[in-house]
Amino acid sequence: MIGKNFKGFEIVKLLGKGGTGDVYLAKQQPLGRLVALKVTPTSHPTLKLDPQKPLGEAKILAALQHPNIVSIYDVGQEEDFHYIAIEYISKGSLKQKVDHDGLSEMQAWAIALQICQALQAALQEGIVHNDIKPENILMVRGDFIKLTDFGISEVLANKRESEVILGTPGYISPEKYTGESADFRADIYSLGVTMYYILTGEHVFVGESPEDIQQKHQNSLIKPPTMHNPSVSYTSSIILGKMLQKNPEDRYQSYGDLMLDIRCLLEMKSAKFATKNAAYNIFLDARNHVSNKKMKISQKLKVFTESMLHQLDLDDDTDIVIVGEWPVEHIRKTFYHFSRVHFMGSIAELKLYLERRKAIVILDCDYLENKTVEFCSVMANNHPQSFSLLLTKNISGKLQDCIQVVPYEDLSEKLNQLVTTQTLSTAVQVDVDMVLSLAQSKYWTFAIEIYNDSLLAKVFIENGHIAKIDSEQTIAMDALTKKGNTWKISGHLI
Repeated sequence: MIGKNFKGFEIVKLLGKGGTGDVYLAKQQPLGRLVALKVTPTSHPTLKLDPQKPLGEAKILAALQHPNIVSIYDVGQEEDFHYIAIEYISKGSLKQKVDHDGLSEMQAWAIALQICQALQAALQEGIVHNDIKPENILMVRGDFIKLTDFGISEVLANKRESEVILGTPGYISPEKYTGESADFRADIYSLGVTMYYILTGEHVFVGESPEDIQQKHQNSLIKPPTMHNPSVSYTSSIILGKMLQKNPEDRYQSYGDLMLDIRCLLEMKSAKFATKNAAYNIFLDARNHVSNKKMKISQKLKVFTESMLHQLDLDDDTDIVIVGEWPVEHIRKTFYHFSRVHFMGSIAELKLYLERRKAIVILDCDYLENKTVEFCSVMANNHPQSFSLLLTKNISGKLQDCIQVVPYEDLSEKLNQLVTTQTLSTAVQVDVDMVLSLAQSKYWTFAIEIYNDSLLAKVFIENGHIAKIDSEQTIAMDALTKKGNTWKISGHLI
């Protein structure tokens, strides 16, 4: 097919293979635009059962005018194949994004919200997608996505009576395997499986065969997401628990309900429909793994900040600022008599505050992720004598002799030790070596400029490793990490 010309389309290359046909990159003339061309041979088994299938898929897409659903450009038939020309998205799939770069918890749920909006729009036209998975969610720009591959969708007003189970093994809801009538709540289940993968990097179930996986989806409890990724929040866990219920009657009963809970999570509020009981019902050993860990940490922070205010004899103009995804409303109740303790969710808020007052800053770097580097840059360059404390996971003890890095599970002991020994470090102690070590342990991606009187080099970090060094002359690593060098974030984070 490569190089073939027909009906104004020139086939450029193969993009991928699917169950109902191959997808090619093609150039449509005379417009000169690139399109994704889905080609299904007339000999394909699905066309023998349903010769009008490509036209049916095209009609489905044509009926769905929504910013989060790919657009259709053309449909037609040649002698030996059918084709559909749809919008080409060059940034790849959500699966590729997750596997290569990963996503923060907030990014993941912001994308889930868009998927829900697309599925709700499809449902308004009486359409159920039937194949929600990371590969069918395309990245457009930033965190903006489009849903694709409505090839096995069902129109509810004209549901097919078939023994064929629609969907991809591993993402199919339990009721589909039993022959029960499935509706949009099956898509909610598949979206739950997708979100589980995005948040943990692991599949809900794995098995030796599709039949083995099927049995597990029908009968087995799921490992709590925190067993794979301890930073998954309590609210994420209970929302996933409700989405992944085996009985559709126990799942969300509308996209509106699900979107409300997602918005609550994004606004750091309690979910309205998901409860811990749903999580306890579906997750293995849930009582020990699904808990509001941040709430427990906040109690330890309360003890720590009280100790700091009393033991460190802080100046009257020195406050404590906590930056992260903490249950602020709950914490404020415990700090109501401390006007010197403040809670922030962004670097922008922190920068504005530090222009006016001094503060000891406690930062949850698993909340800001690689933007922690920007935080360190701001603190080291603009507020070098300020004290900072980073809270994280998967790192034990201190990361070099500089800013303290405290794992969540060691928080109480470490914080008390910091108070009694007064070993908080100033931001100026955050040197290049520390930043590179922290980045390597967290798989961050960013770029920094390193100086020693003048610019030494621009260093590009990808997934924690040095990918490129731009310098006018060859420079050794020891020279870049030399004590006394200064550094700053280089433009926007990659």
